[in-house]
Amino acid sequence: MAMYDLEKPEILTTSDKIRRIRSNSVRIFFSILQTAVLVLASCVVLYLLLITPHQVDGNSMYPNFHNTDYV
Repeated sequence: MAMYDLEKPEILTTSDKIRRIRSNSVRIFFSILQTAVLVLASCVVLYLLLITPHQVDGNSMYPNFHNTDYV
């Protein structure tokens, strides 16, 4: 046996190349979709927990805000 066994390069047919390209395209698409869903879910959670607009009830913040104004 030789010191370095080099594997023969893989010979692909055209249909194998197309199959690989489609497989990679699908993998990239789902990766982008997963990222978009994660970002959207994070934005919804942040909006509901931190950035929710609050409505003034009463005259406690007068003269800056009036009753039913949003903060």
